[in-house]
Amino acid sequence: MTSSTALLTKTTNAKKRKSTGGIDDGKSDANNNKRRRTIDTFFSPQVTLVSGPGNDGVTTCEQVSLNSEQVRVLHMVVQEEKSVFFTGAAGTGKSLLLRAIIAALRKKYAKKPEVVSVTASTGMAASNIGGMTIHSWGAVTPGLHNVDRQISCIKTCKPAFKRWKETKVLIIDEVSMVDGQLFDTLAKLADLLRKKTDKPFGGIQLVVTGDFFQLPPVTKSGEEPFFAFESEAWKRCIDHTVTLTQVYRQKDTHFVELLNELRKGTISSSAQQTFTSLSRPLPPLPSGLIPTELYPLRAQVDRANSTRLAALPGAPRTFVARDSGTHQKVLEQMVVPAQLVLKSNAQVMLVKNVDERLVNGSVGRVLGFFTIASCMASVAPETTPASLSTLFTLLRGSLALSKSTSPI
Repeated sequence: MTSSTALLTKTTNAKKRKSTGGIDDGKSDANNNKRRRTIDTFFSPQVTLVSGPGNDGVTTCEQVSLNSEQVRVLHMVVQEEKSVFFTGAAGTGKSLLLRAIIAALRKKYAKKPEVVSVTASTGMAASNIGGMTIHSWGAVTPGLHNVDRQISCIKTCKPAFKRWKETKVLIIDEVSMVDGQLFDTLAKLADLLRKKTDKPFGGIQLVVTGDFFQLPPVTKSGEEPFFAFESEAWKRCIDHTVTLTQVYRQKDTHFVELLNELRKGTISSSAQQTFTSLSRPLPPLPSGLIPTELYPLRAQVDRANSTRLAALPGAPRTFVARDSGTHQKVLEQMVVPAQLVLKSNAQVMLVKNVDERLVNGSVGRVLGFFTIASCMASVAPETTPASLSTLFTLLRGSLALSKSTSPI
């Protein structure tokens, strides 16, 4: 993206500034447009873009200007208080614009920061924008679309109930993974939990972003995904849809065209040949972790994980969930299996947020299996039981178990 630039014209104390070209000087419109863009860039809103750390371990910060498309969305959200969905292909500045919107809204509501709620469909996406998952924010039980039962659960969670009451602006990132049924449920909950109003979504302003060409909502048994934009609530709640078109991440226009073909699923033979020619072995990561592979079906994921686990030496350890409650469908839809088989050096991924650093999607390696007694013997004598409890909580969380487990 174009960085902010200072104006280069200098003045002296006594001399008048010379003309740099008038209307009738014969200069091309291209030069005038270029100068206009420079001035627009100079006065447009600025966003701090953090890059790195790079190969030298240094993190760099750069002030980046929003373009006219982004400024228009920012104005609709902050000044006009419209409910907006903005989208665009990769590299069009969605994340940059979202950070600018969050910063502007927090400045606008500085005296009441609790009225701005920042959420996303996944823990990793929420972590990137300093928010929480939409399920955690609203204390919404996944897979449960009975609104009355949802309300009963929400009222038992005072922080979430308070958020429903106080929020003025709700931001949802990575909306492509939000199921249409979930979006309808959220809208009904907002209408019922908040003061009576004719405004949609209980009067909450929505700022929604994501790319529906990317990951769809998770479905089971090969069902067709039901996207959020297909829901009835979407039609009532979203005032404006804006598509960002200017690509900043890539300067190579041919590469941008290839990416757009891939995004839309209309791959030409020449594009397929180009992508195939780029196939090569990936260099190992410094941490020794294997890059995460993506598959369209859960059965393919299970097969790949089982194959890699079987290739590791050593005896497997099996953990069986101890489940309670009557919502069997909720248990069946959980990402964590009823039986989890692990080995030393197995690579694992979090599917539950533990803290700000250990979030859904974080990857690590199993170093070994230890009893409480062996852990107690290996720590310093001054370690308190409370700190040991915290340690074991983190260890259990690092295995991403949403259910309580015990080894066989």
